[in-house]
Amino acid sequence: METTSIPLTKAKEPWLECNDMVVTWLQNAMSLEIKNSVVYVETAHALWLELEQRFAQNNGPRIYELKQSIHSLTQGDDSVSLYFSKLKVLFDELLNFEFIPSCTCGAMKLVLENQQRDWMMKFLMGLNDSFRQH
Repeated sequence: METTSIPLTKAKEPWLECNDMVVTWLQNAMSLEIKNSVVYVETAHALWLELEQRFAQNNGPRIYELKQSIHSLTQGDDSVSLYFSKLKVLFDELLNFEFIPSCTCGAMKLVLENQQRDWMMKFLMGLNDSFRQH
């Protein structure tokens, strides 16, 4: 567990008051069992890190669900606008789980262009037959 030290400056007393207030807010939002397991954590930051470590979920299942939903989504009875909006919500949430590194070589620009093209193709393939060219 990562520890967070209490500042040792003249501002220590106001900092302690604010820290204690935030710790109290967090603890009041917890069940008794969880609260009892973190009662000796001193700072709000350390408490947050402890809870994050304990309860952070593996994103794999959610990524799978999103990709499955994207794959199976079609226009159906929706307007084109509503279908696009539903697809965009799924794509946007998926982006929250994907790490996109930055680089100066321009390779990421190509990766993002490919991703945008794939998403456009998914959108077009999900449209009703009346929008497809024969």
